[in-house]
Amino acid sequence: QTCISETIASGWLRACVQPIESPRVRAAYALHLREELNHARVGWTFLAAHPPSAGMRSALSKSLRALVDANVNAWVNEENFLSGDALPAHGFLSRTDSIAAVQGTVDKVIYPGFALHGIRPSSEPEH
Repeated sequence: QTCISETIASGWLRACVQPIESPRVRAAYALHLREELNHARVGWTFLAAHPPSAGMRSALSKSLRALVDANVNAWVNEENFLSGDALPAHGFLSRTDSIAAVQGTVDKVIYPGFALHGIRPSSEPEH
């Protein structure tokens, strides 16, 4: 779970930091990003240090998409966004940009990271 939730948080915060104009706000977000990256590293390091058995890989493959989807839905739920314009210069992304950041992290980091350990969503083709 940490591999998923903390990695998504890292990807989203990275997207938030990029357009921030205020040095103080940027520094605060960058500090938070470093913290989330460290949390994500804990999960990935644990997975690497304790390779899952064939049975566990199979079980994780069957539930991985549901685990990821549950996390993604929490990040992009419309209720989590204020109505009106985004304020990216202040670290407030639009829902569209948030969805792109979260989905990009899932596609480019989370699924490939699990694939390195032989864990792929059941509905994802093997490469």
